[in-house]
Amino acid sequence: MLKLISQSNLGCGFALAGSIVVTYDWVLTLGQEVELVWRQRWSLMTVLYLGVRYLGIIYAVLDMLSNVTTISLTDTEWVWFFTNFLVH
Repeated sequence: MLKLISQSNLGCGFALAGSIVVTYDWVLTLGQEVELVWRQRWSLMTVLYLGVRYLGIIYAVLDMLSNVTTISLTDTEWVWFFTNFLVH
């Protein structure tokens, strides 16, 4: 199993976990954001807040997607992985 998880894949896992936490936070605070930001009179601070919040999220997602690596498995490694972890 350790052979399948390289340092690069571990880094991708941490990036994925971080993006899941950011998405979870966004879902939890969306109601407050709509009430306190979107429904109020717009100002320069509103535009700056929304720009930082949403452009930052978009950038992070695009950066993560551009750095995603794939796990290449040969037939024997796949059979070993399947029989040892998915079947048991």
